[in-house]
Amino acid sequence: MVTNRLLIDIVLPEGNWARDVTIMQPDILIQVEEQMMLDDNIAALRITIQGSGSKQALQILENNELVQFTAIYEEMGKNIELSIIAEGMSILHKSLKKSGQILQTPYVIKDGHATWTFLTDRNGALKVKDALKEFAIEHQIIAFGAHRDTRLLTPRQRDIFDAAVYNGYYDKPRRITLTKLADNMEISKSA
Repeated sequence: MVTNRLLIDIVLPEGNWARDVTIMQPDILIQVEEQMMLDDNIAALRITIQGSGSKQALQILENNELVQFTAIYEEMGKNIELSIIAEGMSILHKSLKKSGQILQTPYVIKDGHATWTFLTDRNGALKVKDALKEFAIEHQIIAFGAHRDTRLLTPRQRDIFDAAVYNGYYDKPRRITLTKLADNMEISKSA
């Protein structure tokens, strides 16, 4: 079996806690480090809220009626790492369950969109696409191709790279400067 990497942009359905938070606080991104479904509608997640509006996003998250529990692990300047238990996961969970494919973590949520990655073959990729279509989850395939198992970046380097992409550092014209990005992440510009 040939293993490929499938990268999909998911438009989170209305009423999803992460959609609500990232749309109400557009200057942040949420990175889902780990998740576990507790039943068909409730998930336990370990997340990191990143960006200058992280404290406001945390307040929005804690006031969201779908979030049953929050526990902060660490606040690192403009980043907050915490665990949550949240409802409203059923449509996404059902599509994943139907596809039979494993969603890779971490994944990033920004502006009501999640970027999901799967390691799968062509048949598995078609199952993911069909399941998303069946449950009327708006999505766009970003990439599908060969996967190498070696990692070029450490998890922290990947976090910084993801933050640069989602904050528009690589956009033309740039939406954020390197200095501002470093400041937001509370790291040196050279890092």
